[in-house]
Amino acid sequence: MTGGQPPAPQFDPEATALAWAMAVTETGYTGTGVSGHLEPLRLLLTVLHEQWHANAPDVDRIAAVGKELVARGCTTPEALARTLDVISHAFGARCDCAPRPGPAAPARLAVVLSGVATGFTQALRDRILAEQSDIHAAVDAARRRAVSAYHLSEDRFRTVFTQSPIGIVITDDGGVVTDSNPAAEVMFGFAAPGLRGQAVARFFVDTRHTRDGAVPGADTDSAAVADGEHELRAEDGRTWWADVLVREVDSPAADGHHMYLLTDVTEARHRRQRLEYEATHDTLTGLANRAHAYRHLKQAVAAESHQRGRGAVVHLLYVDLDDFKRINDTHGHRVGDRILQVTADRLRAITGAEDIVARIGGDEFLIITTTDRLDSLARRVDEVLHEPVDIDGAELRVAASTGTTVGHPSDSRDIESMLHTADLAMYATKRRRRGGTQPRT
Repeated sequence: MTGGQPPAPQFDPEATALAWAMAVTETGYTGTGVSGHLEPLRLLLTVLHEQWHANAPDVDRIAAVGKELVARGCTTPEALARTLDVISHAFGARCDCAPRPGPAAPARLAVVLSGVATGFTQALRDRILAEQSDIHAAVDAARRRAVSAYHLSEDRFRTVFTQSPIGIVITDDGGVVTDSNPAAEVMFGFAAPGLRGQAVARFFVDTRHTRDGAVPGADTDSAAVADGEHELRAEDGRTWWADVLVREVDSPAADGHHMYLLTDVTEARHRRQRLEYEATHDTLTGLANRAHAYRHLKQAVAAESHQRGRGAVVHLLYVDLDDFKRINDTHGHRVGDRILQVTADRLRAITGAEDIVARIGGDEFLIITTTDRLDSLARRVDEVLHEPVDIDGAELRVAASTGTTVGHPSDSRDIESMLHTADLAMYATKRRRRGGTQPRT
């Protein structure tokens, strides 16, 4: 003991691995119990511990930890959130893990957490794309069989045409429907033979999504035929999305005729959009998550570097709630979660449409803004967050410390240096507040 202080808690890989294994097992079915996760997670902790103490952390090795989580079946947003909580507790709260004293430790923790989150997001995206590729391959195989069937006898074609779950529409050289199968009629909301005589162009919501701005089959120029996902309009006015494959009918008797093969991908598209949203947003507050904010900041810094000398500027405002742990300990996590949601809503309300507001830690927020009035924005943050929060009839007040930094056109700092500068400013605000002086960023 030194100066009457208790000894610094020691890093315990076994206890941390157990806490991590229990956390990811509780977030969803992974096919492996707690005991099955223990050894692999202990090895991943060893990687993080090595990178924590490295002079120059290898971001690829840190990202590999997030990727390995996805490979082990831990793919839910909750699994990532609980993982970041465990890592934050293991490295952020233990003095023996700090690479050096002072505020550099929070910046190092940010590198570790963002690296794990980035690797997790990349692996999850690659997994989704791989699954989509398999689905498209199966659909493409079904389409090829449908096209081949067209060249068989009329009886056999009619059987496939009628029974196919893929919508099939045939148009003449003027883009008018001459035939359609029951699946297509259901998709468009027509009773048989309601599609016949309809101009195919009327079903496309936006022809700009087609090649050269032309509707496939609306003329005889085969160069205008475009495949891909299109938004279509049904007879009752509803819109839906279809994966459209268009081919010119190879028959002397049907010169200029086209065959449309339609697969309804509305649900798959919504599912993909939902997964993309969950991978880039905090599930509790709906704000951008750490990975999304850092990616946006990286792009902004790259744009600033490209435009250097022409006035491009990147503005950062770091927000940290004061004594938030006391709120959780005193009132419970339900109240704490509500405080975080109200904080997110208030930060969104005072920022612009082009600004990014992100939750990058338990009670830490980051604003990437286009405004050049950072001092004014910081004061506004203090004002709105100081307003009482009514929860179950009780009024609670939350204070926040803020830190700002500005990346000028001549600035050579990287992302971590900019975040570190904002972090230092935020800690300076905390010290002034604790010393009884008026907070100022």
